[in-house]
Amino acid sequence: MQSDMKELDSLLDYTIRHNEEHAKELASGAREVGTDARDHATGVARAVLYLYQDRAELNRLTTARFEEFDYFVAPSHERTGWALGLGLPMFVVDPAIGSFAPLNRAFLLECGVADVLGSGVAAAQFGENARRLRASGRLRSMSEAGWQRFDTRGFSNIAQLLLSLS
Repeated sequence: MQSDMKELDSLLDYTIRHNEEHAKELASGAREVGTDARDHATGVARAVLYLYQDRAELNRLTTARFEEFDYFVAPSHERTGWALGLGLPMFVVDPAIGSFAPLNRAFLLECGVADVLGSGVAAAQFGENARRLRASGRLRSMSEAGWQRFDTRGFSNIAQLLLSLS
């Protein structure tokens, strides 16, 4: 726990030093603000903040960077196909809000493609947990459990079905 706090303090110091620079970039209209923290003592991977106007722009940004993702963090109603069809491990942020989110959450966990970040403590320990999961092979098994498990063309398939009915 002491090393986790030390790492968190170190990361916070790093973030605070760069915060003013990033704020100026955003204020000047920058659409992407990033920091390469790989050289930092914590070994944290590159983090980038993207600003977008709508879902279409978010999709374009995601497509351009998707191959760089090792995993993703999202609520259980977002992008579940990435975990269940593309094999990208998911870390679910609670609470599960909405009528389908609790069902999605349960299914993701049952399929072995996700873990839950259900508390502030879990979120604070996320970096260490992700490193542990990678070292143990669990991230890889999460990916393998989801890779091509389900067809990712659900919307297209339903559209074709509806067209065939008319």
